[in-house]
Amino acid sequence: MSKDTERLPATLKSRRFVALDGLRGIAIVLVMLSHGWALWPMTEIDKFPIAGNVFRSGNLAVSVFLVVSGFLLVRGELAAMNRPARRPGEPVRSAIRRTVRVAAPVYLLIAAMFAAAVLDPRPDFDDAMTRATAEHLATFTWNWYLEDNPLKARSDMGHLWYISVFLQVTLVLIALVALLGRRVWLLTGVLAVTLVAVIAWRHHTMAVEGWYRPLLRTTTRMDGMLWGGLLACAEPLLERARRYAAAILAVGATALTCLLFAIGNDPTYLSWPGEAIALSTCALVAGVVLLPDRAASRHAFACAPLVWLGRVSLPLYIWHYPIFWLVAFHTETWSWPARTVLGMGLSLAVAMVMDRVVDRPLLRALETWRWTRRSSVMTTEPAPAQG
Repeated sequence: MSKDTERLPATLKSRRFVALDGLRGIAIVLVMLSHGWALWPMTEIDKFPIAGNVFRSGNLAVSVFLVVSGFLLVRGELAAMNRPARRPGEPVRSAIRRTVRVAAPVYLLIAAMFAAAVLDPRPDFDDAMTRATAEHLATFTWNWYLEDNPLKARSDMGHLWYISVFLQVTLVLIALVALLGRRVWLLTGVLAVTLVAVIAWRHHTMAVEGWYRPLLRTTTRMDGMLWGGLLACAEPLLERARRYAAAILAVGATALTCLLFAIGNDPTYLSWPGEAIALSTCALVAGVVLLPDRAASRHAFACAPLVWLGRVSLPLYIWHYPIFWLVAFHTETWSWPARTVLGMGLSLAVAMVMDRVVDRPLLRALETWRWTRRSSVMTTEPAPAQG
């Protein structure tokens, strides 16, 4: 075992960062607000620029999801690599676990989409559009399809480009950690070089193609997970800054709040503001990780409602937008407050059912199936996130 890996077990502890669940809870609220235009009018909100930015902050929320997911993913894979009881083929089992975890709610949504197409057909979504959407959702190539076929894709499933990007980058990061994880310095270097290339490529494609394609393309949207992965690699070094944990968290939270009020849905998000959002999220995550468990559990991010929203953020992200569209289609004569209550209520109810009936049993099954089980449990579950 190399000297690099010998240092890791002391710092990569098997902890559940409750405050990170709370952070993801805030992110999923922002995603739902950014899609709420389907339920409520934006005219009055747009009269107040700060409020308008908050209600159009889905891109910022996606960056938060990507950074947190990249951090937890790489952190968990590095820890798994250094467990004494680690078995051969662990990266393959990890890839299967994560793919199944994400695919299950997506496939259930596809089934619901076909059922709705038969029982409740809509003039704006024909059969060919539904079939093409299902095919690319099922193969997690939806973001690539949306790049070239925006008018042939079901718009009520447009948000799921994030799920495709998330899973694609997840598999790449698992492979990189499997190949380079025993030399953390080398893994760090590869992630850093890749991140610089991604940022440069995004700036180039924006200059040449505009903002739409870079908004969906894997190679231009993977920067958040790379930032999170770099933070996980640097965690042993961060131990030296533990006494400043609260200050680091405060700086990250303050910067992210200011960006939330200032950026909104501005196309410049894909330029340097996007990287500022990722860096602010990294600072916030680092502060949470460095705080003692007792202090972190008392932090504002760890309040129970936000933590619950964070833990159901995957099914909530997947299901809320189609529900919003369905409710809007059938309640055109309703007042917007009534539509909003129904849309939000149905989304939360479906997410709760999916969490209890599908997600939790699936996680337990993946821990016990012979092919996928782990010798110990690490808290590295994906998030959507996760607009």
